[in-house]
Amino acid sequence: MQDNLNYVMLYVSLAVLTIGFIWGIFLVNKDNSSNVVVTVPGLLTSGGVFFTFFGVALGLYDFDPDDLNNSISTLLSGLTLAFWSSIVGMGFSMLFKMCYLPKYYSKQSQLTADDMQNVLCSQLSESKAHHQSSQKLLSELVSEMQRLRAYSSQEHAQSQESFNKLTNEINLFSSSVSSQASQQIAESLQSSIEGFNQGLMGQFGANFQRLDESVLKMLQWQQQYKLQVEQLTSAFEHAVESVVATEQSLSVISNHTQAIPDAMVRLSEITDTWNQQITELDQRLEAFSTMRDKAVQAMPELQKQLDELCQRVDKSILNTCESLEKGVLKASTELQDKALALSEKLVEATDGIGGDLSNASGQIESMTNHLAESSDKIKETLHDSISQLEDKLNSLVNGTKEDVLDISKTLSNVNESLIEKHREQLDKSEQLLIKAHDSIDKRIEETMNQQMMGSLQVQNTIKSHLVESSAVFHQNIQLELERILTDLGKGLLDITAEYSKAAQRLNKELHRFEPVEVLEEAS
Repeated sequence: MQDNLNYVMLYVSLAVLTIGFIWGIFLVNKDNSSNVVVTVPGLLTSGGVFFTFFGVALGLYDFDPDDLNNSISTLLSGLTLAFWSSIVGMGFSMLFKMCYLPKYYSKQSQLTADDMQNVLCSQLSESKAHHQSSQKLLSELVSEMQRLRAYSSQEHAQSQESFNKLTNEINLFSSSVSSQASQQIAESLQSSIEGFNQGLMGQFGANFQRLDESVLKMLQWQQQYKLQVEQLTSAFEHAVESVVATEQSLSVISNHTQAIPDAMVRLSEITDTWNQQITELDQRLEAFSTMRDKAVQAMPELQKQLDELCQRVDKSILNTCESLEKGVLKASTELQDKALALSEKLVEATDGIGGDLSNASGQIESMTNHLAESSDKIKETLHDSISQLEDKLNSLVNGTKEDVLDISKTLSNVNESLIEKHREQLDKSEQLLIKAHDSIDKRIEETMNQQMMGSLQVQNTIKSHLVESSAVFHQNIQLELERILTDLGKGLLDITAEYSKAAQRLNKELHRFEPVEVLEEAS
């Protein structure tokens, strides 16, 4: 919206200046032109200056120092209006001065010379008519000429005097007219120049005071800029130190991280050894499991063999018992037979040996009793030994079963304990790795936080310096605009001074040349 308003005002200013230029041309070409033509260049220049300040005012109207990106466009559009209007106004003024004012001055000089020439021509025509009438009178009254020679000479003298008076009056009139015209032109120029100078001084007096204040502010800004540069250098050094510290911390982290692959290699070696041990334990456990399976498979065969062995032992014991009983019976029968045969032979041989035989029979009976008792004892011992053997075999079988079960239990317990130890070791290694990873993450986070704090500090310092530099940039823009306006004012003052000098020179030239031309025409 502001840009559209600036462009509309630009077109309006161009149209107004163009209309003023065309109006000046119309006044120059007009027959009865007035002294307003002389003020046209000043009016065009004043219009350009007016629209210049008006454009600057429009550009600064919506200028926001806090929003430079959006305010620069409005300021530049206002400056385009200012510069183009000033350029067009000054261009039209210079063009009018160079092309049309000389025509106006030449026209004014020609008009005064024509008027003077018309007066002189009228006087000359009258003198010629009078001369013709006098010639006719002389031709008609030749006779009277002689009589009136003295009178004609007097008339001629009078006419000569009147002519001289007339020429003197004409000279006085032309000089008065030129002096009055030049005085009026000089007075009008002087009044316009004084008014213009007063307007410029009124407009730019405060600007000069502001220029002094701006110079003082510029000195203060230079001191502040030195302080800002020192702060920026210190902030930069702090940033460099933070970067160096981060490099050192990163080198330390890299060293610690280099230790991680070594630890991982060691852990891989340890896990390899554990895997080897686990494979060996698996192999051994497989061997124990095969032994357990074989023992379990061999238990019925052992039971069968032990049963067969018991049966064989029972059979052999029974056979031995039977053979012992048979042998004892045979021995007893044989002994009885032999005792009977001996007794018969002894009875038959000697009758005196009855007592001895009776003793012998008693001994034999005791022997037989002893053999019977011994056979009973042997049977009891055999039964006891067989029962003990059976008990021992049963206890042996049960013991082997219990031992096989204990071996399987111990093997399973060993396997479970090894697996638990392996798991515990893996958990410990995992916890160590997690702790190392957490410590590394903490160190990295601490270093990153330090870096972020340093970068935030640097960013805050840079932001503050940018804000200060933007304010300083805004002040510099205002100072540059004031300087440009003062330069424009100085240029306008110089132009007006040169214009006044040129007008004075023109007046001098007019005063110098106009009486000479009048005298030449009169002569």
